[in-house]
Amino acid sequence: MHNTKNYSDNPIKQVVAEPVSTFSLDMDTASYANSRRFISAGRMPHPDAVRVEEFINYFPEASNEKLIPLSDSPFAATYELAPSPWNTDKVLLRVNIKANNVRLDQLPLSNLVFLIDTSGSMYGPDRLDLLKQSLKLLVNKLRPVDKVSIVTYAGEAGVALEPTSGHNKAKILAVIDKFEARQNCWWRRAQTGL
Repeated sequence: MHNTKNYSDNPIKQVVAEPVSTFSLDMDTASYANSRRFISAGRMPHPDAVRVEEFINYFPEASNEKLIPLSDSPFAATYELAPSPWNTDKVLLRVNIKANNVRLDQLPLSNLVFLIDTSGSMYGPDRLDLLKQSLKLLVNKLRPVDKVSIVTYAGEAGVALEPTSGHNKAKILAVIDKFEARQNCWWRRAQTGL
């Protein structure tokens, strides 16, 4: 049973009354990827899972769009105004902000520790299987100076991987491949309704 929250459109705000806007620079693309996963499996995504801004964010900006560096800031930006297609008295403002490119070889070393739930509640393609796919993507980006440790729990905790260099990707991926959600009796009963 899923506890689904209904999301409604944000109301239009008058700039005269509220001239300041805040937004997160944490660009989220999960809605597009999640919707694509549902459709690929022959199912329709829940309407509240379809977030327009995350669909837009999924795709890279136009390669010919010139962003202007912001003074004393690690960001560059550009904007575009266009007439609203549903109300001719309104205009839409699109703001594109991008952090300056950082060379991966200049990043500080990472020491990542993952605590992973392998209990029965993680059983299913959209739970532990999806987490494993995500971890594999991350492992492929590791540098030799980076380290990964993995602790799992399903009732009690255990170390699945001691700190391991990103140079040893095969070892890390082998540990991730072994993860299985333990189907406890109560979980099977909940799934079957028995």
